[in-house]
Order: sequence, then C-alpha cells, then structure tokens
Amino acid sequence: GQLEVLQTKQRFNVLACGRRWGKSKLAENLLIELALQGKPTGYFTPTYKLLEITYKEVLQKCQHILKRKHDNQKIELITGGEIEFWSLDNPLSGRSRKYARVVCDEIAFQSGFMERWNEAIRATLTDLKGDGWFLSSPKGKNDFHKLFLRGKHGDAGWMSWQMPTATNPYIDPLEIQDAQHDLPAD
Repeated sequence: GQLEVLQTKQRFNVLACGRRWGKSKLAENLLIELALQGKPTGYFTPTYKLLEITYKEVLQKCQHILKRKHDNQKIELITGGEIEFWSLDNPLSGRSRKYARVVCDEIAFQSGFMERWNEAIRATLTDLKGDGWFLSSPKGKNDFHKLFLRGKHGDAGWMSWQMPTATNPYIDPLEIQDAQHDLPAD
C-alpha cells in the first residue's frame, strides 16, 4: 500500500484508490513532511467542504509545532514551513505561490482540473522544483484518468498506482466482503 507508493514515487504521482484506502491520511502526511523541513506546501481539493476536513486534521496533528494559523486556511509551523489549503472553486487557486509539494485530492470529481493544473497549479512547483501528488477515487475517463495514464505509460517523472480499499491494513476484510454483497459490481 502506502509504503510501496512512497518507495517508488516519482516527481508526479497519481493514485487511483478505493474510498477507504487512506488517501486523506497520506495527503496529510505528505504535506506535513515537507512543512517540517521548513518548506511551503499546498493542498488543493474540489470543494471547501473537502478542504475543511483535511485542514482540521492537519491542524490537529501540528498543534504542538504551530506558529500561526490564518483565517484563510494557512498553517505556519515553527520550522518555517507552511501548508496552504485551496478550494478549486476558483480556477486561479494557488496562482503566484511557490511550493515544494502540492497535493491535489479527489480531483476525479473536479471538472476542468487540467485547466487549473496548467494555468495555476503547475507553475507553483517551478521555483522549488517541487513534486505533485494526485489522489482520487476513480470516476470515469476524465482529467484524473489522463494524469493516471501518464504514469502508466511511463512518461518521464510520472508514476501511477491503482490500489483497492482491501490493501488498507486497517479495514477488516470481512467488512469489504459484506459491502460487496450489498453493492453493485461496479
């Protein structure tokens, strides 16, 4: 699961995972990891409601090393690192920022993600030669699928993984079997 992903990561990493695989926890850890090193990171998600959940979790994890939290969902750590949280409701989210890492979460559910990536988010990685993480449950052949194919086709600097919920060691396999009986085959 996550260990395999972290051991084989590239500059741009695309994870298509089951709904209970642990994407959010991975996102939190990826953001905090570089912020602890004094680097700026950015988190992007389709809606404010999704952003708020991760913001609160990261804030809780960092409370003992918190320098300041801002009203605009920005966390500063005593290490000098920062974590900024962005809703993709605005196509210019993140524009003019510099990040050592961006995490784009649940982007299969963001229409027009490639426009946001190309016009605002990708440039945030240029100054610091940062890395990008794209995490989502799959939802058809959309922009997330296009990014996923870059890693599958071996584009330089790209890596993709597909992981079912069953690879989460904290989910009881019997619960997955029970759910499979109740849910449609898809």
